[in-house]
Amino acid sequence: MSSPSEIVDRQLLAYNERDIHAYCDLFAHDAAVIKLNGSRVLARGIDAIREYYIERFKSQQLFCRIKERIELAEFVIDHEQVTGIEDTTLEVIAIYEVRNSLIQSIHILWPSNCAERK
Repeated sequence: MSSPSEIVDRQLLAYNERDIHAYCDLFAHDAAVIKLNGSRVLARGIDAIREYYIERFKSQQLFCRIKERIELAEFVIDHEQVTGIEDTTLEVIAIYEVRNSLIQSIHILWPSNCAERK
């Protein structure tokens, strides 16, 4: 069984390679992606997550780099720099909950000036 940090690292690799199959294989069937500021569900369930990230992965400039990480039991909290979503590099906080080697949820905190947060 992989540690939560190892699962999140595999998720990051699949994200940066824009590999939707490898990416979705790391999520629980009923997982959710939630925007923390505004408490809005961006995608719930693997089909919705796949659809959301298929659109995201169309950007050839898409890339995420971890600046800092905190680990606490089943939670991995990353301070990330993301390019390829907007014209500038975004600083975001992502909180991953991992259980049984699958991502159960990602809670994302977007900066207030980011179009994605709307």
